[in-house]
Amino acid sequence: METIQAIAGENAFVDRREDDQTSNSSFWVFRIAAYGFLAVIALITVFNIMNNISMSVSARMKQYGAMRAVGMSAEQMTRMIAAEAVTYAVCGLALGYIAGLYLHRLFMVKVVFTHFGGSWKVPFDALAVITIIVSLSCVAAVYAPARRIREMAITETINEL
Repeated sequence: METIQAIAGENAFVDRREDDQTSNSSFWVFRIAAYGFLAVIALITVFNIMNNISMSVSARMKQYGAMRAVGMSAEQMTRMIAAEAVTYAVCGLALGYIAGLYLHRLFMVKVVFTHFGGSWKVPFDALAVITIIVSLSCVAAVYAPARRIREMAITETINEL
């Protein structure tokens, strides 16, 4: 430091390393809080997808029993439940991507980049993680109701309230 100040002579020399470190620390605290919040939202999403499919299957248990009574196989029933889950997931992902990318850009430009600098780009890694989480929750959401229907007798399924 002293050597650099001697070389600078009458010119002003300011050491801003400590300021940069404080800014970096603030940025990391902000990121940890934001990702923690996103993890909670992801868990809510997973449980919501699973609950919606389970409730939908429970509400139509008599119809599923009638379909099985006229010859629908367990595999066809599972595919039908999976088609419903995939429809929910695809629609949710499309709306979530549109609204999420708009809000992400707005938030990053207005709040983060004005204080810390940087430029916005599409977060493809985050979108891939979201797609994987939704896909896995879709698979999990189909498994339990399909197994429940498969293990019930056809008459028991029809008489289910």
